[in-house]
Formats: sequence, structure tokens, C-alpha cells
Amino acid sequence: MLVINGGKSLKGQMSFNGAKNSMQFLVTTALLTDGVIRLNRVPMIQDIHTLTQILLDINCDVKLDESNEYMEICSKKIVKSEISAEYGRKVRSCILFVPGLLHRFGEVTIPRPGGDKIGRRPLDTHFYVINKLGGHVIEKEDGYTFRATKLKATKLSLPFPSFTGTGFAMMLAAKIAGITIIENAAMEPELEDLACLLRNMNVKIDGVGTKTIVIEGHETLSGGQWEIMPDRLEVGTYIMAAIASRGEITVKASELKQIAYLCDLLSEGGADFVKDKEFVTISCIDQLRSKSIETNPYPSFPTDLQPQYMALMTQSAGNCRIVENLHDDRFLHVPYLRSMGADIEIMGQTAIVRGVTKLFGNNVVSQDIRGGASLVIAALAAEGETVIDGFYHIDRGYANLYTKLKNMGANIQVIEPISASLLEI
Repeated sequence: MLVINGGKSLKGQMSFNGAKNSMQFLVTTALLTDGVIRLNRVPMIQDIHTLTQILLDINCDVKLDESNEYMEICSKKIVKSEISAEYGRKVRSCILFVPGLLHRFGEVTIPRPGGDKIGRRPLDTHFYVINKLGGHVIEKEDGYTFRATKLKATKLSLPFPSFTGTGFAMMLAAKIAGITIIENAAMEPELEDLACLLRNMNVKIDGVGTKTIVIEGHETLSGGQWEIMPDRLEVGTYIMAAIASRGEITVKASELKQIAYLCDLLSEGGADFVKDKEFVTISCIDQLRSKSIETNPYPSFPTDLQPQYMALMTQSAGNCRIVENLHDDRFLHVPYLRSMGADIEIMGQTAIVRGVTKLFGNNVVSQDIRGGASLVIAALAAEGETVIDGFYHIDRGYANLYTKLKNMGANIQVIEPISASLLEI
């Protein structure tokens, strides 16, 4: 459990971990080659340990250096093509083991992917990709089996610009001789990390960051290495935490490029962005004003910053509408924010947030990564003590959150770090 006594203004310079949403692609890309993949700036979050367990379970050689934040993976000795339910159900990214294992064995079985319970997250795009490339999927009660005797390069027109679906297609196409075209592709920055690693492995890729990606694959890929980009979701979360606590945070200017949508909103609402050479200090001297948002695929406002933004809006002047277009159950944090004094009305997929409300500490529960982060932001702004149960979920997406907040002046402590009851997803 995390215990926060609010009312302390955060202040300081922050360094950020590698992007969680890049890491899931880069780790599983190692299965496409017998060579060694080295990843630098690996975020030491709970999900990386789960992915490591999966790699070890299928007999990969893995070196994870937590102090130096790097990882080396060699998949040459893989002996099985079935992902254990024990580990696979803990992370949604178990679907990303399919490309490498399918190319090796022609058949892969995975459990139904786990991860945050934020509503239906169908795998329709992934199934479409497999079918179009020449494979097929058998759905079972407890998971899926993917089969393919020979995958062939072709043109894909994705039914939806799915982030993981686009990366899934890129990974499959990388090891198919010929040219694969992915239309209606997602444009998230983390896909560029994947593309850069694949290029180092001898794959030609153009168009990443646009709606059309062109990949010239090869049946044999080399090893490679890459340094993971900073986590834009972590950057946005800590910026909002600092503003909600009436403090200030200093970050590298380059780390704001991928969250321009959030920075523009905060600036329009009255936040100050003061640049000094390569750094930017962000604060809000006057009262922040509310701004409405709708979540949509990049470059629009991301669903993974919506809960945190909602917590910040409780401390902003005026009313705002928050429309969640990507997940149908991403307001699980709302009852807990209300219990702390927030004035939030839910109408379907829309939340009306009325600010400014005075928040008070309470006992709350984190049920997913980003919802948990919203409760942390609310606790920092609240009067009194807030106890956040389910810290395990927050730890899945934010490495060293406790230490980072404490170093910025938060009155925070961890008690009963992780009990067995919190390990359930």
C-alpha cells in the first residue's frame, strides 16, 4: 500500500524511464532472430519481470541488469511455442510473442491476454493481420492458437489503427521475404522505437509515424540493439502531479515533444512553461483553468493520460467534459475520486468534472495502472492522509514512483509492499 499525506508541493528535476509501450515490442522482437538483442534504458517495472519470466519459460537466455537498466536476450534455444497461462494472463503484451514463435514453429498457443481491466480490448486487428498474411486463428475457451505454414507479404488495410495491432503486423512482416504494406496504421511514437530496432536487424521500413508503413522483410534477421525512448506517459503523469500539488517540475525540452497535445492544453489553461537551454520548468502560479478533451489515437489525447488528467481537472477552475472513445470501462477510478471530494458526473463514455473541489484523504484502491496514477495525483493535492491499496498495478507502469515523488518533496511511504492479494490481475 502507498500512503500519501497531501499538501506538499512537488519541486525538482525529473529523469524518466524507458517507455513501457516500447519495451513490450522490443522484448518480444528478440524472438525473430537467433542473434542477441540488447536493450538499453529498460524500465524496471513489474511488467518487465513478467515478460522475463515468459522468456525464461520458453528457454530464452536472458540477462536483466536492473542497476544499469539494460537487457540482453538470445532466443536461439527456444524449445516451446506455448505461453504459460501463469504468466501470460498477467500482461496484455503476451499477444506480441506470437510473431516470433509463429515464424519458428508454425503454431503458437497463448492464454487470453491479461493486463488492465479497462473494458473490452478485442484482438480483431491482430486476427485480421494473421488471416491476411496467410495464417489462421483458432479461438478456445481459455486462449488462442495461431497457425501458419507459409506467411506471404501483402497489403494490409487495418480495420482500426490499433497500436499493438500495428506493431504486431510490423513484427510479422519483418521476417516475411518481400514487401508488406500496412495501411491505416497507428502513428504512436513507440512504433518508431520498434522500427529502429528492426532496421538494426536488417529490415527496411519506411513510413512509421504516418498512416502507411512499408516493410521489406527478410527470412533471416541479425541481432541488434536499441535505447528505449523516454516514457511520454510517465512524463505527462509527473507534470500533472506537480501542477496539482501547486509545485513545479523541470524536464528536458526533448521529452515534451511527444506530449505536445497535453502541453498545449495546460498552457492554454494557464500553466507556465519556462525554457532554459535544454530544460523546461513547468508550474502554475495562478489557478489552472479547465479544458475539455476527447481520447483518440495518436496524435490526439491518449487514453493512457485520461485518468490522470481527470484528477488534475478536479483542481482546475470551471467545468470540463472528458470523453473516453477508446476503452469502454476506463472510469473505474471515478468512485474513488468522488470519495475524496471530487464532483464528477458520468454519462456513458463522458465524464463531467466540476472544479475546483477540495479533496480530502481517504482509503482508495488502484485497479489499473493509469487509474492508480490518478489516485496518486489526487492524494498529492488532498488534505490529510490517503491510503492507496493495489500499488502493484501502479508498479506495473511506473518504476520507482515512491522514490521519485519522495525526492521531489512528497510526504509518502510504502507499507506492506506487495501482499499476495494484490498479485491478482
